Amino acid sequence: MASTKQASSYADEPWSDRTLSNYIVRAEHPFNAEVRLDKLVEDFVTPTDKHFRRNHGPIPNIDGAEWSMSVEIGCSAAPEKSCTKIVRLEDLVSLRQFEVVAVLECAGNRRDGLKAIKPVNGVIWGPGTASNSRWGGCRLRDVLALAGVPVNLCDPFYETPRHVEFAAYGEASDDVHYASSISLEWAMNPLNMVL
Repeated sequence: MASTKQASSYADEPWSDRTLSNYIVRAEHPFNAEVRLDKLVEDFVTPTDKHFRRNHGPIPNIDGAEWSMSVEIGCSAAPEKSCTKIVRLEDLVSLRQFEVVAVLECAGNRRDGLKAIKPVNGVIWGPGTASNSRWGGCRLRDVLALAGVPVNLCDPFYETPRHVEFAAYGEASDDVHYASSISLEWAMNPLNMVL
C-alpha cells in the first residue's frame, strides 16, 4: 500500500480513466501496466488506450504556457564553450512538424524470462511492453540546431563519442531522475526521424 506522501504525489496525474481491462497492472505507484497480448494484436497502430504504460514517477501536470526545458551544450575539452539555451513549448511548436509510425518497446520487455534464470532489478514485465504508435512533433535535430548545435555534426568517424542525454522532469521511483541517451551523430542525421 502506498504511503500518504507517495499517494499524494500521484493524486494529480492527468488521466483518471484507465481502461484496465486492456492491461496487466505491474505497479500502481508509479503506474506501470503492460497490454494483454490478445488486445495488443487487435490493431496495427496501437490506440492510446492499448499503449503500455511505463512510468518512473508521478506524471506531472504541466502548464504549456509556463513550460520550458534547458538544452545544455557541453564541451569537456573546452568548458568555456559550454552554454545553456532555454526552449519553450512555443519554440517547439514553431518548428516544422513531422509524423512517424514506430515501435516503442520498454527495455525491460520480457524481463520475466530473465528473472526465471537469475534475479534482476526493475519491473518484472511479460511480453506486453511494446506498442506500434503514431508519433508527432519536431525533430530533435531541429531542437538542437535551435539551441546552437551545428547541424553538420553527423560524422560517425569523429574521434570522441558525443551523445545527447535526456533527463526527465520530476522525481523517479528508482533513481534521482530518469535519463537516457543517443549518439549525437544519430540525432543530427537528417535521414533519421528522431522526434
